[in-house]
Amino acid sequence: MSSVTTTRDGDQYVKIVTVSPTVKAVAGSLGGVVEACMLQPIDVMKTRLQLDHSGHYKGMVHCGRTIAKEEGIKSLWKGLTPFVGQLTLKYALRMGSNAFFLELMRDQDGKLSQGARLGAGLGAGVSEALLVVTPFEVVKTRMQQQKGTDKALLKYRGPVHTAMTVAREEGVMKLWSGATATTIRQGSNQMSLFWGKSVCDGLFYGKYEGDGKLLSPAQSAASGFVAACIGPILNNPFDVVKTRMQAANKGGPQYTGFMHCLKSIASNEGMLALWKGLVPRLARTPPGQAIVWSVSDQITGYFERQRRAQCSAPPLVENLRFTPPLNRPARQQLWEFGFVDDGIKQSSLDSAQLGATSVARRQSPPSLAAAHHLAAARVRPFQAMSFFDVKAASGRFEGVTRPYTEQDVQRLRGSVKVEYTLAQRGADQLWELLKSEDYVHALGALSGNQAVQMAKAGLKAIYLSGWQVAAETNTAGSTYPDQSLYPVNSVPELVKRINNALQRADQIEFAEGKVTRDYFLPIVADAEAGFGGPLNAHELTKHLVHAGAAGVHFEDQLSSEKKCGHLGGKVLVPTQSAVRNLIAARLAADVAGTPTVIIARTDAHSANLLTSDIDDSDKPFCTGKRTPEGFYYINCGVKLAIARGLAYAPYADLIWCETSTPDMEDAREFAEGIHAQFPGKMLAYNCSPSFNWERNLSKEQIATFQQELGKMGYKFQFVTLAGYHALNYSMFDLASGYRERGMAAYSELQQREFAREKDGYTCVKHQREAGTGYFDAVSEIVSGGQSSTGALKGSTEASHAALKAAAASTLRQSPDSEMKATRAAARLVSAAVSASAAQGGGTDALHLFSPSKINVFLRIMRRREDGFHDLASLFHVIDLGDDMSFEELAGTASADVLTCNMDGVPTDDSNLVIKALNLFRTKTGRSQRFKIDLAKRVPHGAGLGGGSGNAATTLWAANELCGRPASVEELLLWSGEIGSDISVFFSNGAAYCTGRGEVVENVPPPLPLNTPLLLVKPPVGLSTPEIFKALDLDRRSTADPRQLLARLAAEGATQELTVNDLEQPAFDRLPELLQLKQQLQAEGSCYSSVFMTGSGSTIVCVGSDSIPSFLSDARYTGMFVSPARFITRQRGEWFAGPSQKAAPQAPTAVVA
Repeated sequence: MSSVTTTRDGDQYVKIVTVSPTVKAVAGSLGGVVEACMLQPIDVMKTRLQLDHSGHYKGMVHCGRTIAKEEGIKSLWKGLTPFVGQLTLKYALRMGSNAFFLELMRDQDGKLSQGARLGAGLGAGVSEALLVVTPFEVVKTRMQQQKGTDKALLKYRGPVHTAMTVAREEGVMKLWSGATATTIRQGSNQMSLFWGKSVCDGLFYGKYEGDGKLLSPAQSAASGFVAACIGPILNNPFDVVKTRMQAANKGGPQYTGFMHCLKSIASNEGMLALWKGLVPRLARTPPGQAIVWSVSDQITGYFERQRRAQCSAPPLVENLRFTPPLNRPARQQLWEFGFVDDGIKQSSLDSAQLGATSVARRQSPPSLAAAHHLAAARVRPFQAMSFFDVKAASGRFEGVTRPYTEQDVQRLRGSVKVEYTLAQRGADQLWELLKSEDYVHALGALSGNQAVQMAKAGLKAIYLSGWQVAAETNTAGSTYPDQSLYPVNSVPELVKRINNALQRADQIEFAEGKVTRDYFLPIVADAEAGFGGPLNAHELTKHLVHAGAAGVHFEDQLSSEKKCGHLGGKVLVPTQSAVRNLIAARLAADVAGTPTVIIARTDAHSANLLTSDIDDSDKPFCTGKRTPEGFYYINCGVKLAIARGLAYAPYADLIWCETSTPDMEDAREFAEGIHAQFPGKMLAYNCSPSFNWERNLSKEQIATFQQELGKMGYKFQFVTLAGYHALNYSMFDLASGYRERGMAAYSELQQREFAREKDGYTCVKHQREAGTGYFDAVSEIVSGGQSSTGALKGSTEASHAALKAAAASTLRQSPDSEMKATRAAARLVSAAVSASAAQGGGTDALHLFSPSKINVFLRIMRRREDGFHDLASLFHVIDLGDDMSFEELAGTASADVLTCNMDGVPTDDSNLVIKALNLFRTKTGRSQRFKIDLAKRVPHGAGLGGGSGNAATTLWAANELCGRPASVEELLLWSGEIGSDISVFFSNGAAYCTGRGEVVENVPPPLPLNTPLLLVKPPVGLSTPEIFKALDLDRRSTADPRQLLARLAAEGATQELTVNDLEQPAFDRLPELLQLKQQLQAEGSCYSSVFMTGSGSTIVCVGSDSIPSFLSDARYTGMFVSPARFITRQRGEWFAGPSQKAAPQAPTAVVA
């Protein structure tokens, strides 16, 4: 299925794994099937245009419309069967033969020249032209030139019938009409295609044959499209000649040969006629090749990766010295540079000889025969070795400087090669993520169990913070500040602990026969300032590798004065000293044989002290002043950080500048400074808990902060103290609740755990999580299956499982039975605890923000038979809303209690809040009654969905307080029974809604969340039923709602796109509302769009929240005016309002 070759590039060997021609043939044929089905109509149009002598068709589009109108739409798929057959065989032959010719044309080193690639493409094109394309295209052309679809009136009635008719009436060789032109066309096409595809892959994506890199379908399609444009432009005359000759039959134009046809067309119709059909060819061939390559690259890539996984020697850059027959100078050079590896151990030289050879090397070279013997021992053909005998992906050490030799590394390794599987695997995995992902984000783990939860939650890497080790998990058992006060073995020991926890999680699932994920996430460990000099850095790195760390980072502070990056008093070491630590770390990894990721951190952004001015690169930043301790004052900042980052770049894989605030401009300046000299150098960023994020950035900026950093090249981003803060806050929160409400507080925590089981959380089964079942299995094996002391059987946890099974048995008819069974079991298990809490008089209370919404556009599609209307609208939730408090009433309560601060709001069963509670009880079978306090801010009759938001918030709250008996999807579905707009609040915040508004499709927010909005509502409201009754369907917009959605995302909110079909009846009934809109529009460039939302009467202004001065006029007394912003919600959470932000926005105002 594949081949493994090793090519030599200078003194390096590059291992290439390629799939066989057979696999490429199959991949090509499948791509051909997809292409044929999608692009057949364009091929029909191309053929008709090329056969059009009279000018009947006025271009490609006119041709397609004419065929569809006169002959039926199916005529555009005429000849599909032979077309599919042709493309299947053609692409199979094309891809397979090209692969075959490529293998034949490799040179002795396994390389392919550009000429060889062109030749292989030419060979593939000629092969397919003669064996497949010509006869199939003769058949296809004869069928496509017929007009109409009635088989009784057609001469050719199928591909087989066509071929037999042509052969019978005109001779078999007529099936090869135009073979010369076809061969020239196909040969030049494939020559340019394969060559162009290879060049485009390399130029666009750095992808080369057999390097293991898998392009996405979109990338394959893009390079395939560009490559396929070359051939048609160059060889269209041959395609026209080929088509004319293949279409020639008795009674039609006859050509004596290729040149005669070419000259006849040029003389009778003009030279431009030879480029007829170029547009449809370009419309068909490049898209066709894009489709084929997007399919075939995925298939060949899959088999290539499968082969790599099976291959004991994956594609490595191998620093093997190529050894031709040795002359005396070469022998002397080999002797001078000689190094010892595993290969020499397997030679006939024993260890004593090797020792003597090593000592004598610099004294006298060996004989020529001995040199050959030594070379054979060291360099065996195709031996799986890599750079410095460190196994790593191709290009892994590109740009990395090592000021030492392989001999130095081998001399330090010892006689037995020890493998460090977790460190090797983690480093490979981390590097692959860094190269393939936009960025890798991690959290700081404080313990093994935290690391396991990170893996289960779907994170791809783990950060291990020295700060957290100092404060909590050091081997001294003490609490320290981040000043390198803890024992040096503390971080390696925590790496071991984390890897042990990850291994246990893997073992548990593997023993149960259901491994759900790769638990062995790469760990990036904090080596601080190295705890000393280069020797200390070397040993610390060694122990971290032994513990299984994938990456390490060193900072450039003086280790004896080391401080947290967000403390004062930091002292830097000279640049050259920091470089030596990085070299020591790389050397330790090389000696261990692992491609450990080395990260260089500089604290130069805020550290203002330096131990010595000995380094010339530091002198420009020295002030000349000294401290009492003898340190030098320096001008710290981004420029010094850049200077140091540039010095560290050749010796590190990533560069990290520690900063005091989340300043995007500082991050950009640092990135640009590094990339100016080291383009593409990867960077790291500490998203530190020391930052007050909401004081420095808006919620919208925080939400996109990491994505923006990723675009600048910050490929590894992490929250250093995430474990520390998560541990302490969660326990404080639980302890506070426990102090006040006893077991009720703990039961709530337990219910939240049960609710997250559906998302992959498994710690509710803490006995299993710790490995009880795993060790039961050990006991069973040891006792031969006769053990009676298994721990899990008969445990409380097993009883929980039985209760869950019992609950599930009552729900077998439900489409969501598994989820309900889990929740039912959770309720059964905690029943005693809940009862105890109830007896103690404890009550559950919940405070939620109840948001409103606007319709960014609203199209009324039709009036339905039931009297309602189908609409299509972009709803977006906004941060203008009400506050709601919910409490469970005692079991004796017979009715809900609703209070509201706004006069005129009903508090009986006519209010949507009470309707929502009645609906919830009906659907879930619950009898719980509630007390609700509603603090209204959203005005009534505004078209803002305030009442609908109250109903949605009520459903959410009731579901939370009752232990989540329903899913969010069920709440959304039920809500449509009491109101059309309620369902939108169960979206993520931005929703494309259809039907009556109850059919909700989550969409990415098309407008930035921080877009300023101003809401203006006159004191008069509008009745939604009355507005719909007054709607004139003939005066609606004709805009396509899907196009409106797409254009909003691309162009922003413009007046043209913010359509509302209900403005017409609203303005007819309330002309002063139209006048208000027009006056707001007259504010000029202040607003990008002004429109009415929903059924009115609120007018929304987009682009600014400043209040126009004209609203102070007496005519607008009582006008409701409020700024607003778009908001979204996270999965499993409700919407957060302005009162939950660090800096609440200005309160809603009523203009007096």
